[in-house]
Amino acid sequence: MKRLPVALAGLACGLLAGLVWAIDADPSKDYVITPEAGPWMICAASYTGPEAASKAHDLVLDLRRHYNLPAYVFNRSDKERREQQAEWEQMKKKYGPDFKYRTTRIQDQYAVLVGGYKDMNAAHKALVDIKKLKPTDTRLMNVLFAGAAPAPEQAKDKKGDAAASYVSPLMDAFVVRNPTVPQDRKPDKNNDPFLKTLNSDEEYSLLKCKEPWTLAVAAFQGTSVIQTQSTSSGFLGKLFGSGSDRLAASALNAHNLAEVLRKSGFDAYVLHTRNSSVVTIGGYPRSDDPRMKEVQQAMASRLRFTGKVEMLPQPMPMEVPHP
Repeated sequence: MKRLPVALAGLACGLLAGLVWAIDADPSKDYVITPEAGPWMICAASYTGPEAASKAHDLVLDLRRHYNLPAYVFNRSDKERREQQAEWEQMKKKYGPDFKYRTTRIQDQYAVLVGGYKDMNAAHKALVDIKKLKPTDTRLMNVLFAGAAPAPEQAKDKKGDAAASYVSPLMDAFVVRNPTVPQDRKPDKNNDPFLKTLNSDEEYSLLKCKEPWTLAVAAFQGTSVIQTQSTSSGFLGKLFGSGSDRLAASALNAHNLAEVLRKSGFDAYVLHTRNSSVVTIGGYPRSDDPRMKEVQQAMASRLRFTGKVEMLPQPMPMEVPHP
């Protein structure tokens, strides 16, 4: 068995301040994170892809065995799949059983968490030292190929030249809440302050509607994007940053549909939420305003969409949020 250098051994002992339970490292155990681990954790590393589960498991054992740290595995992909299923059930309940929902393939994602700590300050204090650690197995480390700044250990090619540098993933560790501990307060979906941020760059934002009610005609969670000639290349970047993830594609679909509806004479709006983007038409003083029925009839007679545009089977009255 390899001995830890004196400096690292002392460092590992220091990291255990405030953590009072015994640490074991049994390869047959999964060490899945639970609420009992504590409220605050340090995300030591994360892995994505086919080997994510095995790498996360091995890093947990490595941290427990060599640094005597209480490390756990968190399966983030399972959480995202449950959330996606919950979204689907919610949309079916809200818009009817005929609502079509495009699911997306979620890659395996595993995080390694260390903790728990009683509060954020205790976790941040331990974070400084955890960033200095590194896995004993290079398979668990990040690789910087030729051209990047070298690390102390370097992978060698057949000629003995440096081909890649190994970098500890713990260098990028950060403090997080224990993802399995329920939060005391749940955001009010109709008055979520974050709605202002999500919709700040949306030209057709529903937050600009002065009336308390509107008519929801479409909702997006899918990934295929409806393109229009006037779509701004910077729209997604302003709204969700770079990339074309599921939420960003939904936002662009909703924006483009609202643009088409406005060109067809409808007073269309968009509301981007944490989980989806909704397209609505008009503003009304009450939920049973007879003009809503007139809008539905006008849409049926004046609009023709391809199968790519999935309108709600039945438009629904919707409260206008006031964050």
